[in-house]
Amino acid sequence: MLNRIAAVPCLVPRVLVVTDERLGAVAAGPAIRAIVMASHLHDHGHEVKLRSTAGGALDDPPVGVDAGTARAPDTAGFEELVAWADIVVFGGFLLVHHPWIRERDVAIVADLYDPLHLEVLAAGAGAGAADARVSEPGSSAGAELHRLDTTIDAVQDQLRRADFVLCASERQRDLYIGHLAVAGRLNAVSLAGDPGLRRLIDCCPFGIPDGPPVATSRPFSDRPELYGENPRVALWAGGVHDWFDPVTSIDAVAAARSAVPGLQLVFLGGAHPTHGVSERLAEAQAYAERNAMVGTVVHFNEGWVPPEERHNYLLDAAVGISTHREHLETEYAYRTRLLDHLWCGLPTVASRGDQLAKGIEAAGAGVLADFGDAGGVSRGLVSLLGNTTATEAASAAALDLANAHRWDRALEPLVRFCAEPKRAADLADPLVASMVKRRSALPGARARDLSRAVR
Repeated sequence: MLNRIAAVPCLVPRVLVVTDERLGAVAAGPAIRAIVMASHLHDHGHEVKLRSTAGGALDDPPVGVDAGTARAPDTAGFEELVAWADIVVFGGFLLVHHPWIRERDVAIVADLYDPLHLEVLAAGAGAGAADARVSEPGSSAGAELHRLDTTIDAVQDQLRRADFVLCASERQRDLYIGHLAVAGRLNAVSLAGDPGLRRLIDCCPFGIPDGPPVATSRPFSDRPELYGENPRVALWAGGVHDWFDPVTSIDAVAAARSAVPGLQLVFLGGAHPTHGVSERLAEAQAYAERNAMVGTVVHFNEGWVPPEERHNYLLDAAVGISTHREHLETEYAYRTRLLDHLWCGLPTVASRGDQLAKGIEAAGAGVLADFGDAGGVSRGLVSLLGNTTATEAASAAALDLANAHRWDRALEPLVRFCAEPKRAADLADPLVASMVKRRSALPGARARDLSRAVR
């Protein structure tokens, strides 16, 4: 506990890292992030335990990291883990599964690099929920509103209790400072001695591994029966989540083939290891099949590539591609797949909107197109792949930009906090803490809970 650290300053704080994504041989972005955090904190001298509320375990966990199993609703298992820890680092729904953690004397680090509530909004917009009648029994709109309500509450619960908050960008930080204000966390005590609020919330984005990737296989070049001789692959280097726009990429690659012979599109992420096949992926597969493109122009990977193998696909591709729809989610997104492009020196063609994509365009490492503009994406592909000099220049720019996004730099705020963990100043003040707590127990909140139960 924090009291243990205060009594014996020489002890190194113990850290529990929790993810909502399943751990295993294949892992999604949030799980990869949790694994890297756990390894990085161990390298800085901490005792670290890594767990997932979705279950699973690592066959080859990071050196020195305890990566056993404990999952929701295993309350007893998590009570033991939290009692052991001085710091709990988590993102997602841990406080929903285990609300009693809020009352424990432990430093809470809320990892909000992934704005879950905006993703829910984007997914709901794709389903046309806004046009449906919410009051209809079993309506998709009612289900989406319930999911959004629950997710927003999960975000607010974290911000009401967090001693330190992680986000991915300055734009996200502005968003969450607004949330903190609503939660009552912007007050004279929290700002005293910290007028910029960096001790409460700071940018801690996804990162890139140290050192250049080394190919151990050539997944496209070594399969001429599938991709042809000397294949040129536009790689969709991640999952096809519901806020993306894969059909625009399919149309763009098909159109670019006249200028870039043999160009093919490969969707690397198939069924998500935790959530399965998304609606958007199913739509993309059906679209490609209707247009007789599967196996010639478009290829869909059925599963999820193990993290330690993904660089082989990136190194064997000609260009990285990522398209999404116009939505509020895009403005606050931090597309971690684009970091993989930088790591492997892969030129990028993407939809505009998110901060990372803007940085890639500004550095000359890629080309951006408008939302839903298959022609613009196609022209971007041709401009990068139809000219060897342009391809090499974009690749070199990507490698240069990668240096600014290494994990060591990305995780600096978390490392600083864990070196000297403490409760947030306003939550340590009994009066202010009671005011924050009352805000989460207003009559409106009880009515909200009743409404949710009815839905």
